[in-house]
Amino acid sequence: MDSSSFKSTSHLSRLRQLSRHYQTQERTPVTIASLAEQLQCSDRNVSKLMVAMESYGWVTWAPGKGRGNVSTLTLLVTFEEALKQALEEWVKAGKINQHINLQSSLMANWCFKKICLCGWVMRKPN
Repeated sequence: MDSSSFKSTSHLSRLRQLSRHYQTQERTPVTIASLAEQLQCSDRNVSKLMVAMESYGWVTWAPGKGRGNVSTLTLLVTFEEALKQALEEWVKAGKINQHINLQSSLMANWCFKKICLCGWVMRKPN
């Protein structure tokens, strides 16, 4: 698996932002402008983020065709599920520093405790 297939902490952070606004498994009409505001990024970057998150299997994204048409977004996983998946990939690839960086960058201490990831990481054999 090449490094481009690994989830980035930035993408996880964006999924966390989306999960504050949308329910998992609920197809929701959205505009690019509203997503840009929620994700605190440009309209152009919204499309790039959605394509990346869709490639990870975190969302389904159907952009509206033409100017002003509504897009649809469905969150397929919770932030916690995506976080666990990313951590498993990083540990298997020997990228434990990603785990440490994630904990500080997302301030996810509550999440690590909630799904017992610290214990899980410590028990994983190399």
